[in-house]
Order: sequence, then C-alpha cells, then structure tokens
Amino acid sequence: MEYQWPFGNCLCKLASAGISFNLYASVFLLTCLSIDRYLAIVHPVKSRIRRTMFVARITCIAIWLLAGVASLPVIIHRNIFFAENLNMTVCGFRQKVFRVIPQNDEQVEIIKSLASNMQVDFWQPDSVTLVRPKMQVDFRVEADKSFEVEDLLKESGVKYRVLIDNLQAALDAQFDSKVRTAGHSYEKYNNWETIAAWTADIAAQNPDLVSRSVIGETYEGRPMYLLKAVETYGKDTVMTTLLNSLDFYVLPVLNIDGYVYTWTNDRMWRKTRSKNAGSRCIGTDPNRNFDAGWCTLGASKSPCDSTYCGSAPESEKETKALADFIREHLSTIKAYLTIHSYSQLLLFPYSYAYKLPSNYEELNSIARAASEQLASLYNTEYTYGPGATTIYPAAGGSDDWAYDEGIKYSFTFELRDTGRYGFLLPESQIKPTCEETLLAVKYIANYVLEHLY
Repeated sequence: MEYQWPFGNCLCKLASAGISFNLYASVFLLTCLSIDRYLAIVHPVKSRIRRTMFVARITCIAIWLLAGVASLPVIIHRNIFFAENLNMTVCGFRQKVFRVIPQNDEQVEIIKSLASNMQVDFWQPDSVTLVRPKMQVDFRVEADKSFEVEDLLKESGVKYRVLIDNLQAALDAQFDSKVRTAGHSYEKYNNWETIAAWTADIAAQNPDLVSRSVIGETYEGRPMYLLKAVETYGKDTVMTTLLNSLDFYVLPVLNIDGYVYTWTNDRMWRKTRSKNAGSRCIGTDPNRNFDAGWCTLGASKSPCDSTYCGSAPESEKETKALADFIREHLSTIKAYLTIHSYSQLLLFPYSYAYKLPSNYEELNSIARAASEQLASLYNTEYTYGPGATTIYPAAGGSDDWAYDEGIKYSFTFELRDTGRYGFLLPESQIKPTCEETLLAVKYIANYVLEHLY
C-alpha cells in the first residue's frame, strides 16, 4: 500500500521545517546548558544571576519542546513512509510524468511558463519550444514540484493525465525480467561493461560470422565498438539470403558516456558528457549535432537544454566518429537505420525542415509495408512518415544527415511504447519489441537488396 500525505503540501513543508528547527534548538540547548554548568562550577555567582540563568535554561527547554511538537507530524509520517515504500520521499513528494494536450495558444503559453519557472524534463516532444496546440505533450517534474504542477494544471483548466505517478517505482519495475544472470542477456537491460564484453565474446566465438572494430572513442575515452555481420548460421532463410548479399554494421551504443551515466547517476540522462565552454551545464544532444539543418528548427543553442545542438556540427567526438565512418564507406552503404524510443514511429527525412525528400513516395511505401510487417506479430501499431510533419521538427539528426550524404534509404525507429511506460519500458517487453522490429528491418533490408542500383 502507498501512503499519501493527508494534509497537503504546505503543512508538510511546515512540519519538515520543524525537524530542522528542532535540530538547531537541540544544539542551542546543549550549548546553553554546557556554558551554564561551566560557570556554576568555575565561577560561582550571586543568586540573582543564577535566577536569570535558570530562566534561560527553562526558555531553552521550552524552545526545544515546541520544536519537537512541531516536527511530530512529519516524524510520524516518515516512519509510515519508510515502512510502506522505501522509494518514497519525505512528505509524499515523488517524481511524476504528466501528459497534457494544450487546446489553444493560451494553454501552450501556460506550459511554456511552467517550464520557464521550474525544471521540467520534456519526454515528448523533447523541448518546450516544440509544443503546439492539440499536440500530445509528456513531461517529467521533480518530486518537490509535483503537487505544485498538478495544482497549476487544475487551476488553469489544462486537461492532463498522470502517466507515471511514482517514477522511482516505475524505474524499479523496469527490471522485471525473469532472466537473472551476471552476463549479457537479450531479455534484460545490460550496462555498458556487459555490452562491451559481449561484443568481444561474440566476435571471438564466431570469427567467420562477426568482426569487431573500433571507430573512435568517446569524450571520456571509451572505445566505440562496431560489429560487422557478414554471414549467419543459416537457420533463418531470409537472414541467410540478406547476409550472403549484404554486410550489416551494428553500433550497439553511440552515446556511451551518457549511457554509463544513466546507470551510475541519472537514469533519465540523454546528452553526452562533454564539457561546454563558458557553461556549467554538461553535454550535447548527439541527435542534434549532425550537419543537417544544424541548430535550426527543434534544436537549442543553450548548453543547459536537453536539445542543445553543440558548439558546431560534429562537435561531439561520438557524432564525428560515426560521421567519419559513414563518409569513409559512403560508396557501399545503401541504407541507414537508427533505433530510438519511444512512440512507436517509423520516420524518414526530413526532420530539420517541412520539405519532403525527392523519393518520398518510395520511402513512404517502404515505411508503410515495414510497419505492417511489424504489426503482424503482436498487433503493435506504428505511425510512419517524414519526421517533421509526423511528430515535430528536429534539426541535426543522423537520419537526415545520412540521407543528404546520399544514403537514400534512411529510417528512424521510435520503439515501444506510446507513453504508458515511456522511456521506462519493462524488461519483459524487450523480447517482443525486438522480434517485431526485426520483421520491419528484414523487410527494409530485403527491399534495399532488390533495389541496389
């Protein structure tokens, strides 16, 4: 059972303040009594002064008792909290994820005002600047602001839903896989050390099928491993045909430093970990850092924003390493697929502008058929189309950049789900997500194979 603070946010803060006051009063009392005792022994004084000191002692005790009484509600409340739910924070504050759909420009301004007055992490779209009327907006707020945000939404008449009522509980629930192994598993979330070891193992155990290379290193000095699959065991006839005719390059993680940080510090971190000159804010959004309409629509020039585009195109070591590899192999690369979450989307260029690609009809047809293949397994419905018009504009993406470099089959997958879990998809959904996505990937790869020239 989850305990709720029954008296509201203000009283909760007042009671919390009582604890702090109680601590200060206790220190003050001990100091008074110590000084009083020292003077009574070392410097005996007259009765009038002693009476004054006695009054001072009584005053100190009274202050201490009042502080204790003031803090009783939160002390009792905390005991209930920690017995019921160790993930909860004092006074019932917890991080929440809200979904709103502003109906007009006035309500859009309310959302923007909210973001300007407190720390708001936008999940969908990923920047407040992209919020428009009738758009579905998902955002996360810090624990101590959740009551305030909910009150503001109610008072302003903005319709909302609480998608995730307790973010910490949702984070814990992510790890629900029945697979319990210290090593790599395709059915659970693996940290970077496990992924790196897996890339070495799979290449060492299958040297005729898979090779591993390093295409660069991250800001913090981690090697960026790239796998090249050239053959398969032959169990899957479609994959056997594809791998006999095509080479598949797989970069398991692009933003490795950021990924490591999500395991050690902040599970919601999305940027790189590079330092920004003249700012205390860390990191750049790697998918705003490619030279495709760089830092225009849907990207921020502020280092403190989650969609910061960087100081220049390819300013990040990670994006430059990937771009350099693609440029070196441009004559042989026929398709580029990038995998993200969440929203259940299959997107193609453009995202940095509202224009359509020259082969729009072909890309749209491929996306439609691939989405149908994906849905054939578990009935997971995907929306497809150009990035800017299907969801929102986002300049500096790798898919747009690859397309402009001449790779005409360029797609972005936004995997499960549509918001129930958001970025916190449970491990139990990893396997079905991979199975259905692979059907779409196979379709695209087979189409490319049939249209190489």
